[in-house]
This record gives sequence, structure tokens and C-alpha cells, in this order.
Amino acid sequence: MRKACRNRPLTENQTKRNRYLSKTRYVVEQSFGTLHRKFRYARAAYFGLIK
Repeated sequence: MRKACRNRPLTENQTKRNRYLSKTRYVVEQSFGTLHRKFRYARAAYFGLIK
């Protein structure tokens, strides 16, 4: 996601992209929130992913 800087607002395309990403991010964050609430996970383990 992009942030606007001082005296430099986001373009229309950047705003649309932020909105699109925020919808997806919301779903993912809700999933992690459920894990934290129900299973008391402090961190999620990622098995098989190379960083």
C-alpha cells in the first residue's frame, strides 16, 4: 500500500490500488485475529516457505 506524502497526494490509480489491497488485507487480518482469539497463538508458524 502507498502513503501520500506532504504536498503530494496519491494519484487516482494509487488510491484504487490501495482500496483493492485493503479488501484483501482485511480478510487475511481477520483470519489471524481469529487464530489469536480462539487458539491464543502469539505467532503463526510458516512451514515450507523460504524467506
